[in-house]
Amino acid sequence: MMALCKVAGRLAARTLCAALASLLLAPGARAAEALAFVTGIEGSARIERGAAARPLALLDAVARDARLALAGGARLTLAVPGEQGFVVEISGPGRFALQPGTVIALPGTDPAFVVRRDLSPALRALRIDPRGAVRAGASMRGPSTAEGPPAPRGAILPEDAREFTWTQPPGTPGGPFEYECRLIDGQGAVLVRVHTSDPHLRPDPAPALEPGAAYVWTVEATGRGNARASLAVEFRVLSQEDQLRVRAALAEGALPEAERVVRRIGLYQMGLAGAPSEIIPHWQRDW
Repeated sequence: MMALCKVAGRLAARTLCAALASLLLAPGARAAEALAFVTGIEGSARIERGAAARPLALLDAVARDARLALAGGARLTLAVPGEQGFVVEISGPGRFALQPGTVIALPGTDPAFVVRRDLSPALRALRIDPRGAVRAGASMRGPSTAEGPPAPRGAILPEDAREFTWTQPPGTPGGPFEYECRLIDGQGAVLVRVHTSDPHLRPDPAPALEPGAAYVWTVEATGRGNARASLAVEFRVLSQEDQLRVRAALAEGALPEAERVVRRIGLYQMGLAGAPSEIIPHWQRDW
């Protein structure tokens, strides 16, 4: 990380080093395991624990042996990810229990109110933590940044790094700008260094990127009156194994809504679609 900070030269050290630090962080330990998450809900559906009960909401995590209560006319769809993953649609009125591999209708509830279907192999292969589904959904529904996030960033497929795009620094008094763009690997080596007047770049030849490796690309903008701004963006090329998972999931054809939610959550948790582990880059201005 120190080598990359030195290579950055005039680039704001705090911006670059913060980006690089995220490349070195390993995921923390997971909290207690959940079994499923809510992908669809209509009407009144509650989760019961002893004498306590609370309403269920979209993307809520549901633990093993949870008791579910649905009012008449209510419908609830759960996704259970993993190697034996499935989707189950539950209709009310009735009470149900989530168990490994199935949802059972409790005594007094018609078993026909439970309809189960397997997830496809491609969706089963996505490594999904049900506890993170609600956080993923909230972030994916959030507004985009006003200046337009630069790309590539976060976790990417190799072809996503064929073009680098960014926007002019906001509120700039010194435009138009000239840009110096650099691509730096995890050892601090500069793989690409190009000057351009356009806020986008297609390196030719395209740099050879290693699966599973992390990179930082930087932009230094120089305008009239010595106006300067700098930008640092990190991305990670998916491992070959994860690339296969992503391509298989994206190749799925028309999917029911529950399966579409499963795919979005799975790709998000792999680092795609603006995952919370990525740093949202901003220009550092000097004027």
